[in-house]
Amino acid sequence: MTNHPSLRLLLICCGLLIAGPAAATSVFEPLAFVNWRTDPATGAVGVGAAIGVSSFDVVPAYEHVFADNATDWAMDVDVHVPLMALPVVAFYAGAGIAYYKHAPDSGDSSSESGVDLLIGAKATVRRLKPFAEIRYVTAGPDGVTIMIGSRFNWR
Repeated sequence: MTNHPSLRLLLICCGLLIAGPAAATSVFEPLAFVNWRTDPATGAVGVGAAIGVSSFDVVPAYEHVFADNATDWAMDVDVHVPLMALPVVAFYAGAGIAYYKHAPDSGDSSSESGVDLLIGAKATVRRLKPFAEIRYVTAGPDGVTIMIGSRFNWR
């Protein structure tokens, strides 16, 4: 058998990736939100989860976009990094990758990948963690989105 150091390194990294998240995950909070897209002016609803890893959150989410004469949806995975924690509210910033699918009732469908940049704030009210975010999204119709929602802490 030939010596493949790059294959060994790849196997070690895969093993660490599989074992690491279980040990490093500190919290899992489902979330639900509504989103307002400014261009075109339309709303969306979505669900996701905030997964605490080390000192930041990984947040995968799906949203159904209300579009006239079409079926639109978006998926994204963001990373939230804490900026400042106050007694009542915590501020964070983040970035992520996004995927947007537009399927008109007649005509060709299209899809786009892009990035999103965000800044947000979250509070804790018993088992709810309401949040608000302002995002700039490049997947689908470019523009600013305003999102409000809540995380649900079941512990």
